[in-house]
Amino acid sequence: MRVSADVVQALWRRLRDQEKVHQMTFPDGPAEAIDLCAGPGACSVLRADGNIFEWVLTSLSAPIVFQPSGEHSAMQALALAARRLPELRAALPSRTGQAVDCSKCGGHGFLDLGDVPKFLVCDGCDGLGWRSA
Repeated sequence: MRVSADVVQALWRRLRDQEKVHQMTFPDGPAEAIDLCAGPGACSVLRADGNIFEWVLTSLSAPIVFQPSGEHSAMQALALAARRLPELRAALPSRTGQAVDCSKCGGHGFLDLGDVPKFLVCDGCDGLGWRSA
């Protein structure tokens, strides 16, 4: 999955001034990127070329190695990041007339985690709240 150049440029204009654009090392060399989402042992980033990469910590002594995100994990990272980076909403697919609410999350796109409502990205719809019919 690739985010359009227009969306990336809008993000870079805003986030560069906030020092949130970072130089990172990828398998194909260094590139600028921003953090989309991170948690214990995993992270997703958006590169300046629009590609989404992720790393997963397998060992505390292992070096961090970025790999291209799969379609589902890229969509989930975008859905989660769009909550704090509104420019990314334009990168999410539009709901079609035939789409149905996701039965797993009730159409919210996110699941509760204990007492924290709508915290986890729904893996049934990748955070969109709907599924194609």
